[in-house]
Amino acid sequence: MEARVCARATDRCAVLHPPDAIAGPAVRRARLFAAVLFVAGAVAARPVGALAAEPVHPRVVLVSIDGLRADAVTAARAPTLAALAARGAAGTALADRPPVTMTNHASMLTGLSASTHRVYLDTDLPGTIAFPTLFDFARAAGLRCAFLASKDKLRHFAPPGAVETLVFASDTAGLIDTVLPLLAPDGPDLVFIHLRDPDSAGHADEWMSPAYLAAVARVDDHVARLAAALAGGLRPRSEAPRDAVPAPDTPGAGPRPSYLLITADHGGEGRTHVLDNAATRRVPWIVVGPDIAVGDALPGPIRPADTTATALWLLGVAVPAGLDGRALTLVKGRFDFGLPSVPGSPSAAPRPALAPPCFAVAVPLLAALAGRRRRGNA
Repeated sequence: MEARVCARATDRCAVLHPPDAIAGPAVRRARLFAAVLFVAGAVAARPVGALAAEPVHPRVVLVSIDGLRADAVTAARAPTLAALAARGAAGTALADRPPVTMTNHASMLTGLSASTHRVYLDTDLPGTIAFPTLFDFARAAGLRCAFLASKDKLRHFAPPGAVETLVFASDTAGLIDTVLPLLAPDGPDLVFIHLRDPDSAGHADEWMSPAYLAAVARVDDHVARLAAALAGGLRPRSEAPRDAVPAPDTPGAGPRPSYLLITADHGGEGRTHVLDNAATRRVPWIVVGPDIAVGDALPGPIRPADTTATALWLLGVAVPAGLDGRALTLVKGRFDFGLPSVPGSPSAAPRPALAPPCFAVAVPLLAALAGRRRRGNA
């Protein structure tokens, strides 16, 4: 490839500067030196890997489990969630007041606190929220978004212009069936999934009742299906088999780094979630994926608004100024996805390393040409 670049540069010099019958050897050598310096500078300025295949953009799958208390996530009750917490970074988030679905999804999906977005009514609201959402920020960065929810009122947080796939279904098993094909390597970059089961069971039979724990186990199985579909992308780089070539039609197959971020909007006690106590406000917050700090216990409490900022950071998107949430910079080392760096932003991806300076390439070439000249004059 580099030989072709050199050949094209030499041809261009020949067209722009045809041989001159009057010019002597010294002039022609000067022109050749100029051509060498031009090509060397072009090669040196090219980032390493720039001629390789297009970089693979990371994917974030954000799962909101409605009504999931932090203390419901144990190895006995929710083995998948507990295992993901152990292999990733996990902490406890503190739901905004009031600890209800609409308020905390507004915080989770805008990066703003309740006192800023002022969504306090836990009911169907007209239109879409007045503030930009996680999906607006991702779409503005050129990313594709999907929104799948088991409560129709969450439509308030799904701006039509930013979400290309929009699905609402109360049957959460069917919702997972729908989302799995979207986890193919060429699927959306940001996928939001809402699972209602624990909240519905808590209102019907009390939080931490057998029915509630059965609902927790059910969503744990749903998360297991998501994790299995993303398995190759979630695996740390050190564990990735070099010769593994997954079938191209397998959901999540292929070299697509993925992050699975799991949280909840509120917990509950008795048959309600209006009390300002630990059972109602303390919810899990788990992230797993390539280079995530394995087994890290995140300092808390984490705020719901931190979810938007962190999801954007994992996607390599600049975290906008003015958000109440902050990106929890959990990753030990970042993949180089070839994304532009944004000064002062925690989402800035490292720039690709540059090749050696032009003089390091040009000097040996010039020395070789000078040696040829000396031999020619001898």
